[in-house]
Amino acid sequence: MSHFYKVIDFTVKTFGAIHHLVNCAGIYPSKPALEISEKDWEAVLNLKAPFFLSKAVAEYFIKEKIAGSVTNSAPTAARMGRPGVAAYSSSKARLVMLTRVLALNGQPMGSVSMPSVRDWWKPKRF
Repeated sequence: MSHFYKVIDFTVKTFGAIHHLVNCAGIYPSKPALEISEKDWEAVLNLKAPFFLSKAVAEYFIKEKIAGSVTNSAPTAARMGRPGVAAYSSSKARLVMLTRVLALNGQPMGSVSMPSVRDWWKPKRF
């Protein structure tokens, strides 16, 4: 897990400080549920980076006494399923719950805010 701390160290050395982390990434295989392989499923549902980057930056915020925040991008797919995106929607729903749990863990620290960005994409009604 040291590579997550290396990202934090590099960012601080390059920019001076960190005040906000945005976890905004995902794998979007568009396949019918019955065609998703175990390998695809595990790749898409991997929350390793958002969790360990959030953990590393929270530790940095506490150490440096920075009132920083972490935003996890979780679009409407987190709560609205569609055909072909079973793994992606499941992944984003897991990210929403991870964000909630991290926010609860962050409250006693007094310095880490964990909002979840949802609904960043809204379909237009015509």
